[in-house]
Amino acid sequence: METKIIAIIGAPRSGKTFLVQKLAEKLNYDIILEGANGEFPTFIKDDIKNKTNGIRRTLWFRNKQLTNFLNAVDLQKQGQGSVLDTFWIDYQMYVDMLLDGEDKEIINDLVLIDRRNNAWPDIIIYLKNTEEGTKKFIEIADDRDFDKDGDFYESQIAPLQKKYEEIINLAPPSVKLITIERSTLDFEKEEDLNTIIEKIQNL
Repeated sequence: METKIIAIIGAPRSGKTFLVQKLAEKLNYDIILEGANGEFPTFIKDDIKNKTNGIRRTLWFRNKQLTNFLNAVDLQKQGQGSVLDTFWIDYQMYVDMLLDGEDKEIINDLVLIDRRNNAWPDIIIYLKNTEEGTKKFIEIADDRDFDKDGDFYESQIAPLQKKYEEIINLAPPSVKLITIERSTLDFEKEEDLNTIIEKIQNL
């Protein structure tokens, strides 16, 4: 298989980072994560938890996601594939949720510029999770506390999943899309992981 840029997208707590690690190991691809070592700066965590500084959050994620994607493009030119836990389209999911007024208008102009000028991944894997599955991952995780509010699924996950399903329809025909019902697969099981590998290889 030719080297590819594979982007895994989905709402928080759908298992993106874990799947990146598993696929990269199987495919001998580089891992590119949104946060350093899978983590975010403290000020971003605080902004998310406190629901503040929407434009700062949006721009931080946009810049990080685009930089990571450009790094993946550079690696591909050198013959190396990459698996990312998101890509530059992801920050656009949050514009309606975080911004309003002139801030929203300005960022939406940036959204249109990015869509017109940026390349897309070769393969997008969209992880769609159920409410039960999302809450299970929130409960067992100990690396974040900003998504443990009782209404996190209803207020953020469900609207985000709806936005993802709208936005992936904008991908050009050259982009291959794989949708995974996250609650039906356990990425720690070899047979479940191989199911995804087979989907990638059969594209």
